Amino acid sequence: TQGGETEATAFTPPGISGYFPPALSGYDPDKARALLAEAGFPGGEGFPKGVEVLFNTNESHKAIAEAAQAMWATELGIQVGILNQEWKVYINSQQTLAYTISRSGWQGDYMDPYTFLSMWTTGNGNNNTGWSNAEYDELILEQAVSETDTAKRLKILEKAETILLQEAPVAPIYWYTRNYLLAPRLKEY
Repeated sequence: TQGGETEATAFTPPGISGYFPPALSGYDPDKARALLAEAGFPGGEGFPKGVEVLFNTNESHKAIAEAAQAMWATELGIQVGILNQEWKVYINSQQTLAYTISRSGWQGDYMDPYTFLSMWTTGNGNNNTGWSNAEYDELILEQAVSETDTAKRLKILEKAETILLQEAPVAPIYWYTRNYLLAPRLKEY
């Protein structure tokens, strides 16, 4: 996207005071090949046909889908299609789980890991993955919301994020950046 984004190694971005997201994911073709073989598709052999990456109409989203498609073909030997849908259709496809892989994005509403992690709880309106984990729900909806000690609360959220990244209903790609033009005469911005 040429916006200076950095590779996401967790779902919660860095920079939230006192929170250190677990670094469990990232670009690792060797590990991906090993996991694909473990799943019964060595070198992509026998990988199901008809797998598509769904994205909504946007040139940068299309570029992401095409990049994933090319990397999976090159690195893993698997062929996937890409499917563009207009916003309303795309949202409906996500909400009804009518997709195999879907490109999505998220920007937090406030500077706290909870705004990134609560969305993956069972029944949350933003959880368009079908993923559910009772331990995760307990950590987020019971323990984190009732813990008054900030350091302990952040550790609970870190444990929940570790579960999210290990079970991988989502695959973080990069963290958003904010790009802007700044006049050289403007000082102390």
